[in-house]
Amino acid sequence: MHHFTAAMLFSLAGKDGRLTAAQTELLRRIVPDQQVMASGWAEGRTEQNILTPAVTARPVEGGYLLSGAKKPCSLSRSMRLLTASIAIHHDDGTAELALALVPADAPGLSVHPFWGNELLAGAESDEVRLVDVFVPADMVVRAGADDPHRLDDLQTAGFVWFEMLISAGYAGGTAALVEQVLDRERGSIQERAALAVEMDSVLQLLEGVARTIGPETDDESVARVLVARYTVQKALPRIAGQALELLGGLDFIRDSVHGRTAAAVHALAFHPPGRGAAAEPLLRYFDGGPLVLS
Repeated sequence: MHHFTAAMLFSLAGKDGRLTAAQTELLRRIVPDQQVMASGWAEGRTEQNILTPAVTARPVEGGYLLSGAKKPCSLSRSMRLLTASIAIHHDDGTAELALALVPADAPGLSVHPFWGNELLAGAESDEVRLVDVFVPADMVVRAGADDPHRLDDLQTAGFVWFEMLISAGYAGGTAALVEQVLDRERGSIQERAALAVEMDSVLQLLEGVARTIGPETDDESVARVLVARYTVQKALPRIAGQALELLGGLDFIRDSVHGRTAAAVHALAFHPPGRGAAAEPLLRYFDGGPLVLS
């Protein structure tokens, strides 16, 4: 999640004027100061648009007051900086999507338990609450008349990086199981070869799509990575299950680590956007229309 957030923001930093001086300086300090960034961009609300922020921003002198909650929010207890999508509410009743960069120690920001599953608990995916948290205006990324596509480009880059990194992460966990099967020479040589071929096909798919994505991401880039993500999402539980079976019952009895890994692979399906939400926009895109995700 940290790398996805950094990549998303650096996609804007490549062109002059797309980030404020304060935002650019903050990004320059991420590595030297070893700052971990948490992402509160998408919302984990069932049947809700993932790009409709639960955090609202009220304009005040010099910036905005943020109120709401982000849950689950990975790295919530290790973060030095929260990047959160916000809805800026204007006096005319309209709401504007923006991105706020919020220090983790800002007054009014607090972290509360939310993740109840022992699987992937180390991701620190808890709830971050904001109660009248002040954020200076130069720490909010907005579109604006000078650059009306700034948020669209940020969103597109974010989708591409997120889908590729999250898919690769779960693929890596599955590959670790397959590696154990091969190293221990479990099952027949034909079974090991078939398992290795399936795993390698997943990795080759992700690498191939990654190689096709250039520095300028667009709707076609998003469509390609989503096709890869859903293909990988379908394949990994099957591969992990086969690996677990070949490792054998005694391995399952003596240690829970491989069972936990195989179970955790299923969580890729819960990351946004869900397959149902993306189905219609993807079909519309392949028919020649724009890709509009929700």
